[in-house]
Amino acid sequence: MNKYSVWYMPYSKKYLITHPWQWVRRAYRNIRDAYRRSVYGWTYGDVWDWDNWFTHIVPDMLRHMADKGSAYPGREPFDTPEKWHEWLHHMANLIESADEEWQNEHNEFYKDYMEHIMENDKERFNKYITRANELHERGEENIAQAFVEMGQHFSSLWD
Repeated sequence: MNKYSVWYMPYSKKYLITHPWQWVRRAYRNIRDAYRRSVYGWTYGDVWDWDNWFTHIVPDMLRHMADKGSAYPGREPFDTPEKWHEWLHHMANLIESADEEWQNEHNEFYKDYMEHIMENDKERFNKYITRANELHERGEENIAQAFVEMGQHFSSLWD
């Protein structure tokens, strides 16, 4: 369940047992956000964290369209459903690569750095941050490419 789910609770069970008002507060926010999403299509939290929202929601939408959708443009370069579905998955992967969580998963130095973060090890930090910057730049290039390509086929993004 991602954090954009209606019933997302980011707290541990132990914390909720010792702080029951947090459960009530979070439940209220979830219901309020569900209402706002149903009426407006977005919540204030989505706006505050727009990049994170976009890199989580849009790839899921594109994959859903590819896996469950029945329509496709029917003209070059997407004259078959297979080509269209492949492109939709490709766009989802490009957008997802701009997400910080995705980048940390693919950073081979992230786990080692986080396990030793209190040691203030500059060598570990430099390896981690160098790789993080490379992944971030690649993510920015990928999302720019996705925007250009999706812009070219924008009117075909329906089902």
